[in-house]
Amino acid sequence: MAGPVHYEIYIRRTPPDDWSLSQAMEDRRRAMETAEDLMRDRQAVAVRVTKETLDPETMEFASVVVLTRGAPELKRKRPAPVEPRGPSCRGVQDLYAPHARETIGRILEDWLGRQGATAFELLHRPDLAERLEASGVELQHAIQKVAVPEAQAVPGQSVHELMRHYQRLAEQAIERLLKAGRSRTFADLETRSVADLAHSLAGAPDRAFLMGGAVAGSLRGLTGARARLERLMDICDRAPIEGPPRALVFVAVEQILCELLGSRAGLAQILGPGLDQGSSLAAAVRMVAPREVGAILAHDPRLTLLVPPVEGPPARLGERLA
Repeated sequence: MAGPVHYEIYIRRTPPDDWSLSQAMEDRRRAMETAEDLMRDRQAVAVRVTKETLDPETMEFASVVVLTRGAPELKRKRPAPVEPRGPSCRGVQDLYAPHARETIGRILEDWLGRQGATAFELLHRPDLAERLEASGVELQHAIQKVAVPEAQAVPGQSVHELMRHYQRLAEQAIERLLKAGRSRTFADLETRSVADLAHSLAGAPDRAFLMGGAVAGSLRGLTGARARLERLMDICDRAPIEGPPRALVFVAVEQILCELLGSRAGLAQILGPGLDQGSSLAAAVRMVAPREVGAILAHDPRLTLLVPPVEGPPARLGERLA
């Protein structure tokens, strides 16, 4: 029986270029439209879409070309081999860097959406790590999405070596979280003050990980981005007044907020799912600049018909940003 299927879009920016992976997505129609858009916008001289089907038994992908457009490939001599540069993420700590979290959020977008979580939460919550480990094929699929384009970016880079490396890295990261869960390493903010926790972690080498785990854990069981935003605002209200302990709390909250607001679905839940694109933009502006928008509406009350009200958790966020 065939396993998960996704579609990869390859491009050549100039006729002599080799094919390079541009995007990977699970919807065939969207992949085809994206490829045509790349050609129409002249972002590439040639595009190719391949269908990648995972064999659950061998855990290998079968590739079939479903679309090719643009200039034909030029025959030329291959350049001298380049020394492999190694994987982008060499250790578990590298997975927590912003660019790595962005990649995790993209390749696991559907899975994270079903869990109602962000990449930051996945890296700090033992329950999510356990679910991802149990998914099996989902994790293997994500590793392949990272390893293949990374290997193709540098001639001589081995896809299988990269896949084995990222498999080990994922196992180490998951085991670290499961161990933290078993030993109750992360504080429970229901029973402990976030201010006390921040002060107690001062100077600890892994303070960011421990605070991130406590903040992410406080979101467990909450449904929807709006409810999670409200919980994050509650944590900010209880944070230390100043200094490094306050920054420790706010950094963890800020990273989750960036991922929530950076998601189209998350932003829609926070501002209101019934808003069209223009109304969402107006509501977002009102959220981040409440005083300025309030002054404009006071000058011309007729504009209130065009600018949706911002209340509750988004308004609390706007007050902090103002």
